[in-house]
Amino acid sequence: MKCEKGYKKINNKCVNKKLAFAYKRPTKSNQKLLNLVIIFFASAFLGAVIEFIYRSLLNGNAIFYSQSLYLLFKVKLPFLPIYGVGGVLMVFIENLLDSEKTKFWARGLIIGSSLVLFELLSGLIASALFDHRLWDYSSHVINLGGIISLQISIMWIISAYAVTILYLWMKKNKGFKRFTQII
Repeated sequence: MKCEKGYKKINNKCVNKKLAFAYKRPTKSNQKLLNLVIIFFASAFLGAVIEFIYRSLLNGNAIFYSQSLYLLFKVKLPFLPIYGVGGVLMVFIENLLDSEKTKFWARGLIIGSSLVLFELLSGLIASALFDHRLWDYSSHVINLGGIISLQISIMWIISAYAVTILYLWMKKNKGFKRFTQII
């Protein structure tokens, strides 16, 4: 099969040379970046949904655009970016841990503790840079400056165990192998 002038043969198809980049298979580094972007958006969306359900059902106080990070940048998006960063952080730490050497209970505690530390640092940075508190746990019985609390920290650790279970399942499932080789 020979292609006309201005066309290039890719995967046994003749495609316009200007559009050839779209037909190429992704390189390993491009695939890793794409996986990170997918995890970021999925985590940001799921985090926003879970927070909405949590605030609506348990507290009777639903999250609104005016209370979230994305309004600070005058952009209304259907997700909370801080959860996206947390999701990428969880997968990054999960990849650093050797599944054969690190026990399941230790993995969950390491990832959960990292999320609590991330929440603390994010809250301190947001307060310092934007002079705005993104969340306030002052009403919780055990809290540190209203930025982190024992109740929410336990929820982060539980979510870390859920992610660990999902990660280990994905790693064993050959169909999801490319998503577990992100870093």
